[in-house]
Amino acid sequence: MATTTPSPVTAPSTSTSTPSGPELSLFFDKNRFNSEWQKYLLLLYSPIGLILCILRVFISIHMYLAASILPRMTTLRSFVLEGMMLVLGIRITKDTSKAKQCKEAKVIISNHISKFDFVPFHVSLSCNTPNIGSFAFPFGAGGGDCLGLINLGRNTRFSRSTFLSKLKSFLSRTEAPIVLFPEEETTNGKKGLLKFSSWPVSACNCVQPVVLSAHRPLTSLSLSPIPSSWFSDFFWFLFTPCTVYTIKFLPVINATPTSQTKT
Repeated sequence: MATTTPSPVTAPSTSTSTPSGPELSLFFDKNRFNSEWQKYLLLLYSPIGLILCILRVFISIHMYLAASILPRMTTLRSFVLEGMMLVLGIRITKDTSKAKQCKEAKVIISNHISKFDFVPFHVSLSCNTPNIGSFAFPFGAGGGDCLGLINLGRNTRFSRSTFLSKLKSFLSRTEAPIVLFPEEETTNGKKGLLKFSSWPVSACNCVQPVVLSAHRPLTSLSLSPIPSSWFSDFFWFLFTPCTVYTIKFLPVINATPTSQTKT
């Protein structure tokens, strides 16, 4: 009598693969150039780029002086600064497809894609930005006030609660909104966001989030790779033909009573 051996039965796999996000390294650019051919194209472009850079250095000095002299939150100042930004090769656009800017929101929170993100916010929206240590000379000793970079004393000597109290005091004395970057570190803005710190949300009961994006037509150079300094980033802003910033407004977030008690 023939015997049959049972075929092995494979148990169904109970392990569930949890979706994983992108690797942390994808959030940052390690090099200014995305490909080798960009280096050869920029080598051909370098004579024009150097001439542009020299001319724009003098224009940026005039822009700094105009920002220091003209009264804030005026149509004339916005017109002059936006015109000078275009000459510097920096264009700022607003995307109101999701929401419009809320005048009641004194705090704007944004992703952080370059060391000079405070400039388009100040020129386009008259926003101020706390200087939390990214800039020393020439903006460290009050030199960046005309461009909205304010010094509230946040460093190792002050706790977060002390900084928040200074921030709330400043908001009570001004009509201009303030922009904060809860990521507290620049990314390339392509793969996602770093985990937000909660302290910017507790600065005001009405907060408007925005999405900041930027691209460089023709070159596609990285805005702020990991090893770069603010000086090198500034050079490439002047050297490249054009940098286009887009500020996309999102719906306003109002604080709930629960969140107010937590802060």
